[in-house]
Amino acid sequence: MSDTESIIGPKILRPFKATYFSALLISFAAPFGLVEAQVTFRLGSITAAPGESTLSLPFSIAVDPGASPVSGWTAAIAYEPTVLGAVTIESAREADFFAFLDQGKFVKPGTVAAAAAYHYDPNGSKYIFPSSDPVAARLKFCVLESAPAGRYPIDFVPIAVPLPVHGAGQPVSLAYASGSVSHYPLVEGGSIAVAGSPASGGGCPPDEHPSALLQGTVLLKLGEAAAAPGEMEVSLPISIFVEPGDSPVTAWYGVVSYDPSVIGQVAFESASGACCSWITPQESFIEPGRVGVRFHYETGGDTGAYITAENSGVVANMKFCILETAPLGIHPVEFLPRADMRPPSKVAIEFPFFPTLYRSGGSARMAIREAGAIAIQGEPVSGEGCPPDVRPPDDPPDPPSTTGIVVFKLGEAAAAPGEQDVSLPFSIVVGPGETAATGWSAAVRYDPDVLGQVSIGPGREVEFLQFYPESEFVEAGIVGAQAIFDFGANPGRFLSPENDGVVAWLHFCVLESAPPGYHPLEFVPRAYRLNRFSISTLFAAGGQNFVPLVQDPGAIFISGSPAGGTCQRDLQKPLPPEPKDLRASFKLEDGSGWPGGTVVIPFSINSNGDAGGFAFSVDFDEEVLEAIDIEKVFLLPDQTTNYSFASFYFDNANNSPGNGGVDEGFFVGALVFGIPDRISLPRDTDSQVLAFHFRIREDAPVGTTAVRFVNGARGRGEAVTNAITVSGHSLFPSLDDYSYIFVNGRIEIIDIATFNHFIRGDSNSDLAVDQSDAVYTLEYLFLGGPPPGCLDGADANDDGDVDVSDPIRTLEVLFLGRGEIPPPKGGAGEDPTPDVLGCRSRMNPGG
Repeated sequence: MSDTESIIGPKILRPFKATYFSALLISFAAPFGLVEAQVTFRLGSITAAPGESTLSLPFSIAVDPGASPVSGWTAAIAYEPTVLGAVTIESAREADFFAFLDQGKFVKPGTVAAAAAYHYDPNGSKYIFPSSDPVAARLKFCVLESAPAGRYPIDFVPIAVPLPVHGAGQPVSLAYASGSVSHYPLVEGGSIAVAGSPASGGGCPPDEHPSALLQGTVLLKLGEAAAAPGEMEVSLPISIFVEPGDSPVTAWYGVVSYDPSVIGQVAFESASGACCSWITPQESFIEPGRVGVRFHYETGGDTGAYITAENSGVVANMKFCILETAPLGIHPVEFLPRADMRPPSKVAIEFPFFPTLYRSGGSARMAIREAGAIAIQGEPVSGEGCPPDVRPPDDPPDPPSTTGIVVFKLGEAAAAPGEQDVSLPFSIVVGPGETAATGWSAAVRYDPDVLGQVSIGPGREVEFLQFYPESEFVEAGIVGAQAIFDFGANPGRFLSPENDGVVAWLHFCVLESAPPGYHPLEFVPRAYRLNRFSISTLFAAGGQNFVPLVQDPGAIFISGSPAGGTCQRDLQKPLPPEPKDLRASFKLEDGSGWPGGTVVIPFSINSNGDAGGFAFSVDFDEEVLEAIDIEKVFLLPDQTTNYSFASFYFDNANNSPGNGGVDEGFFVGALVFGIPDRISLPRDTDSQVLAFHFRIREDAPVGTTAVRFVNGARGRGEAVTNAITVSGHSLFPSLDDYSYIFVNGRIEIIDIATFNHFIRGDSNSDLAVDQSDAVYTLEYLFLGGPPPGCLDGADANDDGDVDVSDPIRTLEVLFLGRGEIPPPKGGAGEDPTPDVLGCRSRMNPGG
């Protein structure tokens, strides 16, 4: 056995993808700091006879010395369903939260899952420490009497995909929580050996697994049509029929099978009150001649759009053209119960197949299906011609799977105190047969009392390399870097067993005060940056990230007489101190508009601590305003709004006279900016997080209406209280210990007849004309500044356009005494020379 094989043993490090189920554990965790040692999930092994019952395997979580304790975990386990039955997972230790999901919940038979979370208590007794009993749960089962003799693996599954009938369809990942961070473990699978004579007794019941979704009573029907070869605009109606007394249909999915040699350019359009629809083209499916479509009728709580027994009928039309080569005759068009998706769609969607189903009463069910047909008859129609739908070529074979047999290695060097320009090589060794590495990231720890001016530079040609200095990290003596060899155009740059070796150099100098001797430099599994994304030691291969199997440290040997150079110590930015008295504010800005127009109300948050998430409940007068959107505004460090969690809802119901309170006419929601990277809002800064979009109702009276924070709005779940998480503490308005301020907003509804009054040259709408108006116009035209509130006001020379000549006219009048600004001036008035500008450009009346 080689050294590499002895190191690997049965351990395989799986790629990890965070899910909501694993993120749930974070809310139970307490901050215990960084994790720098390994945690292993391990299953036991057992021998049993066919028919034997009441068996169990231990599921252990081994925490290496020096690692932070485990505060929770999620795990999916795969077994052979023709061998084992009555499979469950039971907690083996006290937990504040424990959940088990049986195999009936998952796409793949023989899959079960569980999750556990442990609250922190003063003695820390519930967490799993290196010294704790490692058994966290037990896999309970029996052996089927029909089980053949042999050894069968029981293994962990990196990601288990649930059946879509079970609500949101969130995958379950293999993960553990340590402090407030989610990590991936090492895993060691178990097994059961079936041997011996069958055991007598009550028998072992096999686990049930649904072969299809629950059968419903709603009929999904395709119609019929007749057309000639080459005809361009043909459609088939799609109808939904709901039985009297059944719950309304809120959404439906359909996968349609058609003959791609007969019809082309397949599309769908709504024929009812759908709020939104999506089409999945045939190139997304394994079999040609398949197309998927989804229609949703949930429009911000508008239940009148749902499909009921009273409004059953045509809900959509399937649109297509007929190929000129289509043979005459009847060609079926039908709904399939399901169709398998092509890679990489299997990873990108909720489940690896597209079903035909409908949603009703909060659950998904299989629809009764009725096929349609297209009759091809008559003489060919000459004209543009109908192009067939084009499918991409078959996917290339999957690359060989990697098990992380990759080594990261730091070199060694010798230097004298004060010596400048010292370097260590950083090498990556790729094992034989491994998939080529497309990139890497690494965090390196060094002794800041020994080395200074530490940086990481390239060791070979790369497409991208980003260095992160010590000043960006929470812990002193850490630097990091990320590199991509090539973005795909030149795979020859990828790192393979044939061209592996030095990929970067660690550059530094030696402090004059550095003591003689060996000083290690080592990789850090994950290092946290100040208010930014963390850096992990990983390599990329085959579209996934992996942890290298071996991470060899390096060293610097300090010896000899001082070199006489000046080596500056790296200066780290200290973490801001935690405030003694936490405070936060929610603020809604004011706005204005006119009946039939739209208005946007910004929502800002200010806190003296690290605000990582919040919940909101906002009321408005539903007889005056109509909610149309909740916009995410705050940008994460990657300049996106891909928050770890965000759930929004708004309601426009008007069942009670007047402003019926928070039960109708409200916005509600919650979000968490970044897990596990602890992303938070800047301290002591008004940060806009959301924007609430309204349409002012046509019959709204002129005047002022309030938009205010009121606890108790209820979306699809429980009533929500305005709250914010600051530096690990949840702040609620009912607690006197915290300063928690709410600033409500107002919308001024203006008579459209007077809204067009303005002062010529007043670009910034401050009711005065001065140099600030010229600057405002120039910033709008050339620097991406906000548009003027009234474009007619910014048109200082009244030529019907806003351009560079307008700020020039303003400055010439103000400072050179040249010319004059046309009316209206001296006070607001109407435009005596009407043009297309007006004062509506910014607010866009009528949407």
